[in-house]
Amino acid sequence: MKKTILWLAPHKPYEKVRHAGGKNMYYYINYINNSGKFDITFIGLSYESERKYDDIEKSGIKTDIYYRDHSKLDSLVRRVVGGFTLLNPWTKYYNLLLLYEHMQITRRVKKYKEQNGDPDIVILHWTAMGLLLPEMRRYFPKAKIIIIEEDVTYLGYKRKYEANPTWLTKYRYEHLKKDELRVISDSDLTVTLNKKDTDLLLNEGIKHKKVYTSTLYFEDYSDVQRNPKPGYLLFYGAMSRPENYESVIDFIENAMPDFAKAGCTLNVVGANPHQRLIAAADKFNNDFQGSKKPINITGFVDDIRPYLADAMCMVAPLKLGAGIKVKVLEAMSAGVTVLTNDIGIEGIYARNRLEYIHCERPEDYINEAKNLLNNMQETIQIGNAAKNYIAQNYNLDMKLGELLDIISIW
Repeated sequence: MKKTILWLAPHKPYEKVRHAGGKNMYYYINYINNSGKFDITFIGLSYESERKYDDIEKSGIKTDIYYRDHSKLDSLVRRVVGGFTLLNPWTKYYNLLLLYEHMQITRRVKKYKEQNGDPDIVILHWTAMGLLLPEMRRYFPKAKIIIIEEDVTYLGYKRKYEANPTWLTKYRYEHLKKDELRVISDSDLTVTLNKKDTDLLLNEGIKHKKVYTSTLYFEDYSDVQRNPKPGYLLFYGAMSRPENYESVIDFIENAMPDFAKAGCTLNVVGANPHQRLIAAADKFNNDFQGSKKPINITGFVDDIRPYLADAMCMVAPLKLGAGIKVKVLEAMSAGVTVLTNDIGIEGIYARNRLEYIHCERPEDYINEAKNLLNNMQETIQIGNAAKNYIAQNYNLDMKLGELLDIISIW
């Protein structure tokens, strides 16, 4: 007889989802479902535009999803109730989960309880759901509860506080850290996606037996045929996210003047580029005295492979964020030499100057990229070493197989 899993998440998993966390969850839930050992019900949140993506329903996973739509009534209620959460600095879910969203999740969990009783396992995916652990314990006291931490979220809040040290950012960081560690400690198992996050939790006193170190899903671009072009720089990611567009704006202002003088160009690839980024790139291009504009903001592209093939290197001067950076793994899998800082390489134990190049200051990026410009063989060598590193250290199927063994005997 199959064991039952109730899987909660703030996003709907489907194959064409664009954000890295959604892709990771889609791979995880399908891997466990395809084992044939579990009967899975998914409860979560989504948008009306995503209703058409019924991938997991077709695979036999039962779903009960709240779809936000743009009808006047639904939008008005969500804004009023959700706005209370945004305006309330003491919200216990730290704006990771709005009040109205919490209400919708709770309603569906109660319905599941009435119709199905207790599941064998409850999986809380992302910290937003992990914070619901006390409630899930009350609803399902017999169930084993797993938290899947896409990132240890309080670390990102810590960086927001350090970048903007106000009483509010300090309050949210300190209290989220306390609550996040509490629910992790109270879970039956917490799954991290990298050794760095595991070590962080162990150093905070979480018991070793409570943590399983997995890895994350990323697009494998090892099939890219590299033909790096001198002076071609690449940055890619979801360009509506502050940790990406603010990093690129800073790079444009502090490093691109020297790169442009050296004849380099920067391709910024990713969906929904923020208006501030577009304005910064337009200003730089308009002020540049030359026939070829140095910065190209592409927006969404169907295939990143041509850009990975042509890039002399990828620059990732990240200022915010926590956890493994999927774009770094993906570029390395393609054999692209990555120039990045402590935040960009966090949790990736590649070796400086062998499998990537470490940079912190704008002048570091400038000097290292100029060295590559004068020695293209080095970018090929480091890129090939990076590709081998990813192939040897990020075997997701092996990690999920081990996780499956653990939960199968519960």
